[in-house]
Amino acid sequence: MKKVFEIQEGDTLIQPAWLSGAMYRKGTGGVELTFSSYLKPYMLKLSSMFTRYKLSNILSMKSKYSPRIYEILKCNEFKKQGFIELDVEGLRKLIKADEVRSEEHTSEL
Repeated sequence: MKKVFEIQEGDTLIQPAWLSGAMYRKGTGGVELTFSSYLKPYMLKLSSMFTRYKLSNILSMKSKYSPRIYEILKCNEFKKQGFIELDVEGLRKLIKADEVRSEEHTSEL
């Protein structure tokens, strides 16, 4: 429940955890999850703004960046131009590898 991520909205940075609570009912197999209230506007958009893909396509991937690259390609699959064009820095930013690169430079100093 401590996994925190960032949502940038203009000059505001939101850092919610996915879950604010979980309740397990013994013997029933039932679990009740409570999501952060900060996520409500994003969760409500899930009926129309999402990417669908088979979990089996993701599970065999070895790199931590591969699922995100796959997701980016799936999002663009049905666009009219039939391809996506990104420069290396743009791709790094989309898969959040730009942060890793700056950490590597810091550790070399």
